Amino acid sequence: MPKTIAQRRAAASSNTASWTGSSWTGSWTGSVLDFSNFRIDLASSILLDDNNICEIQDRPQPRPQPRGHGIDEVVRHIEAFQLPPYFCRLGTRHTTVILSRYKQLKELTPDERNQAVYQHCCLRSVNNRITNNESIRERFGIEKQNSAQATRILNEAVAKNLIRLADPDAANKIKRYVPYWA
Repeated sequence: MPKTIAQRRAAASSNTASWTGSSWTGSWTGSVLDFSNFRIDLASSILLDDNNICEIQDRPQPRPQPRGHGIDEVVRHIEAFQLPPYFCRLGTRHTTVILSRYKQLKELTPDERNQAVYQHCCLRSVNNRITNNESIRERFGIEKQNSAQATRILNEAVAKNLIRLADPDAANKIKRYVPYWA
């Protein structure tokens, strides 16, 4: 994996550039993968919501799979490459997960920013790490002197009830955030 943020961005951009203007679809047991115009759609017989993953049991499984690790790895890699958050579309019998190419922070929609903060906070929470201004600056590649921008991003996610303060009485410099459900 590339080490610097610039290397990560270059790798993410070069990986998606070959898909521009073309579409490829492949399928295997229970899943469909579609590469097209700057995004990847993965449709699977897995249903996701904010807190639960449930597998549709309509076919025999070759071996048991550990639960809860796959989506954590997806979010970890999304953060490492500073990609927009994944989005899920729930169907009646499958879930489609959408991954997008790299975008600069200023190109993200408010919903993408809020979802990125929520996913960041969830990942850090399940790994017993704190979410704060510094971690958000690292997630989005914001310079330390622009920490007010990270604070605004955190406040937007709090206003949308996606995250909340771990201690509402904490001073500004030591504010810590957790997902709304924690």
